[in-house]
Amino acid sequence: MMSLHIDSTGPAPGAPAGRLTAREVEILSRIAAGESNKHIARAFGLSPHTVKRHVANILDKLDVSSRVQAAVWYAGSGPAAGAAASAASLQT
Repeated sequence: MMSLHIDSTGPAPGAPAGRLTAREVEILSRIAAGESNKHIARAFGLSPHTVKRHVANILDKLDVSSRVQAAVWYAGSGPAAGAAASAASLQT
C-alpha cells in the first residue's frame, strides 16, 4: 500500500480523501466567497504567488479545472456543506 505525504499543516476534516490541508480549505472558502488571489494573499499575509500555488494544488487535488468548479465542490460537498447541514439540523 502506498502512503500519502501530508504537509505539516495536516489534512482538513471533511477534505476529499483527507488530502486538502487546513490552509487550502481556508483559501478554498475565500475562493468560494469570490475573492481574488490578491485579496486572499492580503488576508493571510502571503504573497500572491503562494496563493496561486495553493489554488493550483486545490484544483489538482479536487480534480477540477477551474476556481468555479472548486467553489461549487466546496458549497456542495466540502466543509461548508457539512456546516450548513449541521446548522439546519439544529434549527429543526
